[in-house]
Amino acid sequence: MSLLRDIQLDATGDTVALPVLLRKCMILAKRLQHRPMALWVDHELNDYNKVEDLPPYRVFARAQVLGNFIGPFWAQFQKLPIPTMAVEEAHRDMLFNAYLMYGVAHYEAALADTPDQEWELPWPADFLVYYSTRVGPNNYTCTKAWRIITRGMLQGMLDQIRNRVLSFALEIEAENPEAGEATLQGSPPIPEAKMQQIFNTNIYGGTNVVSSGSQSQISDFEQNVATWDGLAAALRQIGLKEPDITDLADAIQADVTSPSKPGPAVTGWVDSITAKITSGAINVTNSAAGALITSLILQHFASATQ
Repeated sequence: MSLLRDIQLDATGDTVALPVLLRKCMILAKRLQHRPMALWVDHELNDYNKVEDLPPYRVFARAQVLGNFIGPFWAQFQKLPIPTMAVEEAHRDMLFNAYLMYGVAHYEAALADTPDQEWELPWPADFLVYYSTRVGPNNYTCTKAWRIITRGMLQGMLDQIRNRVLSFALEIEAENPEAGEATLQGSPPIPEAKMQQIFNTNIYGGTNVVSSGSQSQISDFEQNVATWDGLAAALRQIGLKEPDITDLADAIQADVTSPSKPGPAVTGWVDSITAKITSGAINVTNSAAGALITSLILQHFASATQ
């Protein structure tokens, strides 16, 4: 059986553990000579180190948050819901979004070991101290606050990975049925521009977010984001205006980090742009543009190591 068919068979059921499926995807990524796919598989197997690297399916916006409180004469409230409006707007994503950072084996084991359990994702200690007397009843102190991670959230995330791998393998096979059997020497079995389009569409959730372009235009700008001019052109096609693009250039200059990854100024710019897209302040045809912008910026920085 070919590697592509083997991956498709494993992805259609749930009897093959996800780490096994993803290791086969790592082999495929190497044969395709496609570094973004290999990097994605590595993250899924070995954890994500930064929130900004997470694909959309690993971020759950506005998870339920509960807290324990203690008041006068040791009066207590246990598992009291904390509303988003109780915290400053700048902190809401950090404190109410659930970011699933671990590799897939961690979550598969959690689902297998605790069939009826929910999991807690605690607030960082600094934020707990900051909000200890600001989020509960008067004269009560919050001693613990956490986001709820449900079984459905974990299962849905793992199913998303299987679904995306399956779609990816099917589209690769449609483009070149022998791509999975390619050798590591010689030319890639699928041109880089087409490969990047397939990867973004199936793994990161779609690239049909360009307001004025066709699929071929998407491929064109994805191929050229290694340069600043190419990245800027891609952002214009998505719908960004010159002031926002200039702000990104300034953020890149402001960061003093490795040239292979975004620094805090660029990360802040991405957060700001994503918020503008979500609110409708930037006119794009699809809210997934935020994920595409992130993907293009990561590709731009990754090219520095190639």
